Amino acid sequence: MNEDVGKYMRIERKLEDHWEEVKMWDLKNRDTFRMFYPETGKPFVGDDNLTEWVVTGKPYTQNIDGEEIWSVNVKN
Repeated sequence: MNEDVGKYMRIERKLEDHWEEVKMWDLKNRDTFRMFYPETGKPFVGDDNLTEWVVTGKPYTQNIDGEEIWSVNVKN
C-alpha cells in the first residue's frame, strides 16, 4: 500500500489484463490510469464523468499550496 494513503490519491496503471498500483511518477507516456480517494476508496471522477485517463508526456512536479505535487498531462 502507498505510504501516501490518507494524503494523496491512489493511482493504478492499466496493463493488458489487470491494473497495478503505482506512484504518479511511475506513469509513462500513453499509459492509461485511474485514481481513487484514499479516505474512501471511491474512484475519482473528472470532467465529462471520466474515470480513466491517458498520459501525454512525462510526470512532473508542480507547486500547489507550497507543496511539490507529482502531476501528469492527459489526453483530452
